[in-house]
Amino acid sequence: QSLDDQPILTKVVTIVPSQSDPDSGIINQHSAIGRALMGSQLNDEVEVELPDGSRTIQIIKIEKNKNDQMDAK
Repeated sequence: QSLDDQPILTKVVTIVPSQSDPDSGIINQHSAIGRALMGSQLNDEVEVELPDGSRTIQIIKIEKNKNDQMDAK
């Protein structure tokens, strides 16, 4: 459990300029999560406002893939 009683989850996401598919880990750069993650650095904690409430995301790994999309975990 995290400090705010939200479960701690680890998920790999790919941020793209095209359409999102959150179930597959594909996040559009203009979505709430995409905007929050863009420009983030390793170990940053990012606050994201979602329809079901606020979430804190910690960046534990960043990789650029061969298509210049950012993969964040």
